Amino acid sequence: MLYSIVKPIIRFALLIFCRKIYFNTKKYLADSGPLLLAVNHPNSFFDAIVIGVHFKQPVYFLARGDAFHQKWQLQLLTALHCIPVYRLREGKEYLHLNESTFEKCRKIFSKGGIVLIFSEGLCENEWDLRPLKKGTARLASGSWEQNIPLKILPVGINYDSFREIPKKIFINFGNYIRQNELDSNTTDGQMHSAINDKIKSQLLQLCFHGLPYSRTGNQYFGLLLANADQFQRNSFEDLQEKADSWLTNNGHVSLPPNLHQVSLSKEDQRKSFWEALFWLPFSLPALAAYYPLYRLCKKLVQAKAGKSVHYDSILFGGCTFFFLLLQPLVFFAGYWITKNWIFALLCNLVMVGSTLTLTKFMIKWQRFWNFKSLQSEQRISLQRLLQKQ
Repeated sequence: MLYSIVKPIIRFALLIFCRKIYFNTKKYLADSGPLLLAVNHPNSFFDAIVIGVHFKQPVYFLARGDAFHQKWQLQLLTALHCIPVYRLREGKEYLHLNESTFEKCRKIFSKGGIVLIFSEGLCENEWDLRPLKKGTARLASGSWEQNIPLKILPVGINYDSFREIPKKIFINFGNYIRQNELDSNTTDGQMHSAINDKIKSQLLQLCFHGLPYSRTGNQYFGLLLANADQFQRNSFEDLQEKADSWLTNNGHVSLPPNLHQVSLSKEDQRKSFWEALFWLPFSLPALAAYYPLYRLCKKLVQAKAGKSVHYDSILFGGCTFFFLLLQPLVFFAGYWITKNWIFALLCNLVMVGSTLTLTKFMIKWQRFWNFKSLQSEQRISLQRLLQKQ
């Protein structure tokens, strides 16, 4: 029940929080199970939110077990289709509970359901794919042993920024991995390795490759993604080579830490400026009512989780909460002033529309203003990096 209520709210919130969400194909979004989504994990629980809400069929999520310790957390997360999975770092005494978790998953599969698992296990704000854990392979092989016709679908999720909004997100689906593609006459360990190898070979093609050893390299790679209006799988390596080449020749040039996207050509600068002015009047209601709440939310999240991999996820949750809190206040204020519920409802619709246009204003203004904040050397370096994008 709660899952069905929250899902459309999240879909709307993503329209505000994200500049664009790209899919290399949408054919799998209407798919039915039994299906196991094997996903990389660069951005905390925001990864599961973005992927899960776009599937027509409900999706169940495997989540870190220490988030379920409190009774209210257990009830809330269970209502949101989350299932606890325990890692060694959370204590050996909990590991035996994973068999119960896998059994719940197999029951979901037997009913034609979909489960999402993060095959890397841990979350890090980086683009590079990390070593895969055995959980995905164990869950798949155990389901096949019970004659469940499970399909594994590798999914790569990529962001142009882990800290700035609005952002671009790239979701890439691979191809099904089925039981008949693997040699059944092997040991459990060999089977798990074979499954992981197949998943990894696809994820390496579905995930962009960043430069986790260099903050500057990551910034420039993020700018490449922010300026890529379209993407194809065969262009991933081109982006990587471009970032590597720039870092080799221009690694001494640093960027402002808050730089997300930027206009470089004079034509783009003028276009961004005038489009920002166009959207500004429509954004004024949201700027006056919602933007102060957003700044407060961002300040609170930075104080509590500014250096955490959960920053983006918590900020999204906080922004969504404040927006939902604002809507009834706008309605009651409109009704209190006019004593007309139709006018009050109209005020709500105006605020919703203004919030959506605020995102458009922010995108255009960021592109224009970020260029103005750069020094001459930085502008030249960026123009070299993005000149062929």
